[in-house]
Amino acid sequence: MKKLLSIVLAVMLSFGLVACGGGGGVEDKEQDTTKTQLHVSCWDGGFGTEWLDKIGKRFEEFYADYSFENGKKGVQVWVEPNKANVYDSFATNILSGENPGIAISEQCNYNGFVVKQSAIDITDAVTTPLTEFGETRSIADKLSAEDKAFYGVEKNTYYGLPWYESTFGFQYDKDLFEEENLYFAAEGLGDSDGFITRSDMKRGTGPDGIEGTEDDGLPATYEEFFTLCDSIYELGMTPVIWAGLAQVYINNFLISLIADYEGYDQMKLHYSLDGTATDIIEKINSDGSITLKDPTTITNENGYLLYNQAGYYYALQFLDRLLNTKTADGKSYKYYDPAKSRSSTRSQKQAQSDFLRGRFSQNLQTTAMLIDGTWWYAEADATFRQMASMPGASSTERNIGFMPMPKVDKEHLGKATYLNNWMTSINISAAIDKALIPCAKQFIRFMHTDVSL
Repeated sequence: MKKLLSIVLAVMLSFGLVACGGGGGVEDKEQDTTKTQLHVSCWDGGFGTEWLDKIGKRFEEFYADYSFENGKKGVQVWVEPNKANVYDSFATNILSGENPGIAISEQCNYNGFVVKQSAIDITDAVTTPLTEFGETRSIADKLSAEDKAFYGVEKNTYYGLPWYESTFGFQYDKDLFEEENLYFAAEGLGDSDGFITRSDMKRGTGPDGIEGTEDDGLPATYEEFFTLCDSIYELGMTPVIWAGLAQVYINNFLISLIADYEGYDQMKLHYSLDGTATDIIEKINSDGSITLKDPTTITNENGYLLYNQAGYYYALQFLDRLLNTKTADGKSYKYYDPAKSRSSTRSQKQAQSDFLRGRFSQNLQTTAMLIDGTWWYAEADATFRQMASMPGASSTERNIGFMPMPKVDKEHLGKATYLNNWMTSINISAAIDKALIPCAKQFIRFMHTDVSL
């Protein structure tokens, strides 16, 4: 898990609203009481449950001739999409519900499940190699060190596992960028604004500062990002869109900017409160520059000082410029459409639809970038289906990229740090029929095979 680019911030923040929508439904099939019955309830948010349906069917096929219970052969997996609640009460209700089994939830209090003993110990399922599925590694072998430390709460004792990772940022229309030459050229090349003038022109090194990598041509610095937005605006397009109804997306985007600036070690101080902070701001000078404190030892008593990290200052500057830059006549905002991105009636699905449809509809303005979490592609499935008949518009034809965050200036080019935004958890209810525990554990193991992942 958590292996995006070179450094991943493997700690989690929960800030309000989560990915909503999703898809899926309880499968229409008859119960076969000669088979073991396993209930798997999953929060039906951005990622939906189609992925889980597929795993469930493969699990049934794999164990078609296996007996988990005396007098029964085979298993039926009942995937139950749940939209009732994304927070702790959702998982708590499932863990003690009418058909207790496996609960897959997000924004949950994992340690609460452990303390309340509402989830069972699954350490053996996590630490035993997956040899029955032809693999040599265990689930624990596939976890990051941070996940092992968190989910293996006491002496590597596991009561649950994470089930997805996500990060907020700019999703960008790569085909549009290619068509309009919206990539920055290598130094000394390009037009007066620094953009390539033909597709085969050598591109800049991007925010990682390394030639020949995936981010070549993308804005390397904050300044280049806004030069890009200016160019998109001048083409008669909307640079950025996000969901007005989900303003917390902007909050999470801000945290992503902060994390990328601060890097793994400095950002992790927010969770450990143990270490040395190297970029606490002492004062902001009249010209906007900053003066830093000497390196500061962080403890429980002074952890609040971390909110004065330089990353917060620069990220807020970036966001202020994105949100408040006006058009030349001062009548509107330049980088986004406030009627959509500030409207409390515009959902994330509508923002996704506007982003995807813009290039293909005469009634919509083309939009170059979407601020959303990386689950959004699954969440936009209905829009993709509606656009399937349009040449080049289907989900398999679109070329959408996740844009690495630009850096505050060229002095900070280098590795990217991503924040995994949501706490997630897979648990087996302590109320489950004891005879079903072996089946439930095997399902979790099956979920974590390389094929299923």
